[in-house]
Amino acid sequence: MLFVLFACVSDPAPRGPDAAAVGVGVDVVEGAREGAGASALPPGALPESDLPFSGTGRWVIDGRVLTLAAGVVSADGAPVIAGVYDDPVASDDTLWVPADLGDGDGGIYAIRVDDGALQVTTRLAGGRPDRLVLAPDGATLLYVAGTTGITSLWRVPIGEGEARQITNVGVTRPPVPGVAPAGFVPPPVGAPPRFVGDRVVWTVKGVAREAAWR
Repeated sequence: MLFVLFACVSDPAPRGPDAAAVGVGVDVVEGAREGAGASALPPGALPESDLPFSGTGRWVIDGRVLTLAAGVVSADGAPVIAGVYDDPVASDDTLWVPADLGDGDGGIYAIRVDDGALQVTTRLAGGRPDRLVLAPDGATLLYVAGTTGITSLWRVPIGEGEARQITNVGVTRPPVPGVAPAGFVPPPVGAPPRFVGDRVVWTVKGVAREAAWR
């Protein structure tokens, strides 16, 4: 069964995650979206295609080295969080990790340093979020999730605040599995979206898409 570990130098024993929403921000040393793999689709979402997932990465948070391999983020050789199914994203002093802790629904978890110890806190639960990207303001995460049953683009502040759907708002799932409903806007696949002012833009199968992200 997958679980979260709090990693620290003096006490590597596993403990449960804090449920409080936390948003701070990790200089990326290397890793993210290299190679290919398959990131699982959100439950109930429309079929898409295989999503790129490097499966490896290396970051530094306040002098602590974090690595990703085989679905586990580790620090100094000790596991911090398991069940990672898509590439993490780094902000100023936090690593944002999409992971499934055993419930099959996934979430976004924040790894940060507190008094020298690495801590894992829940930022967003449910919807199996993936394809995380940090907005230019450094304060907003965009991600893709099937929370409503339709694969859509969402945004959430890295601090406190609620997630907000920014594509396919009001679109309902059709009765025929695998058939796109009227008005469906497919989310980014492969290359991450680009930010142009208040708009986020991407291309799917040669068709340009865009949405307001703030």
